[in-house]
Formats: sequence, structure tokens, C-alpha cells
Amino acid sequence: MQPEIQSTLHNSAATEHRCYAASLIVVGRLSVGDQRLQAAILRRGIELRLYSPAEAVQWSDQSIEAQEHPDYALIELSLATQTQEIIRHLESLAEQADPSVVLRGLFRKMLRSLNVDEGNAEQLSRTLFRLVHEDEWRTSGLDENDAYHIDDGFDLAVTGVWGTRSDAVRELRTFLEEHAAGDCDVP
Repeated sequence: MQPEIQSTLHNSAATEHRCYAASLIVVGRLSVGDQRLQAAILRRGIELRLYSPAEAVQWSDQSIEAQEHPDYALIELSLATQTQEIIRHLESLAEQADPSVVLRGLFRKMLRSLNVDEGNAEQLSRTLFRLVHEDEWRTSGLDENDAYHIDDGFDLAVTGVWGTRSDAVRELRTFLEEHAAGDCDVP
């Protein structure tokens, strides 16, 4: 294969793989880095109530099936029944995941949730506000005022001071689309 074609295919595959990792779609074999990223997104997502512990166990089951020699922590996670135990196993799998990429993965999950049910928009804006005070946000380079503005937008709409709930939902969606997407198409 010609080097430029091979490079193009490699770059395309790498972009596609980052998209899958950010959206927690398990396809074929995962590199250790992708597995770490997915585990980190799931761990933080459970803590933020974006994912359920059952989703993490299902992810581990799928990951085990896709690998010839799965990490022992995946097996332990698959057998875990308590939330704290699940989080502990995800932490051991998530070592050295890039916090800013984890944040983008969380934004992607929030966007998917918003697209399914706009009724949870206020809860998602509160989660966004909560993330401002976490390490992932501090390393991301994002302006914390954006999150404050979005969260306040819901409160101001309810009191009739500024805009409507639809305006606040639109601002939340715009923020999530802009920061979750990166080089991936938003579903």
C-alpha cells in the first residue's frame, strides 16, 4: 500500500476510533488507551448520574467478549454488584486517561441524553455547573462562565426575568454540541 494512502487510512481510523471511544461504543478490539478512556467516562458518569452501574457492567461484558485476553479488572468489574465496587474497578481501568477528553465524553453523553428527553435539561445544566469545580474542567481550557450562564438561564427563565425554558435548552444544546463533538459528528 502506498504510504500516503496508508497514512490517510490510519488517520481516518484514528478519528473514527476516538469518536467511538468518546461515545462509548465498543467495536472490535480496544486499545488500552481507548479502554482507559471509556472506563474513565463511565466512572465519572456514574458519579454524576449520567450512567448507571449496570451500564458499566454491560460495557465490561462487551469488552471481555471482544478481547482475547481481557484485563483482570474487567472481569472483576463484570462480577461486581455494588456501586462503589464498580467505581473502584473502573478507577483501576481508567488510569492515565486524559481528563479533557473524559470531559468531552461526558458532554457527549449529556447531549445524547438531552436529545432523547429535553425534560432533563435542568438536571443536565446542574451537572454542567457541578463539573466546573472538577479537575476535568480545570484542565480543559473552557470558560467556567459558560456553565454558570447556562445554569442561570434556567433559573432566570422560570422567574420570568430572562428568556424562556426553550432558550435555556437551546443554549445548553449549543454548548454541548460545540464542546462534545470535537472531530466526531453529533448523532
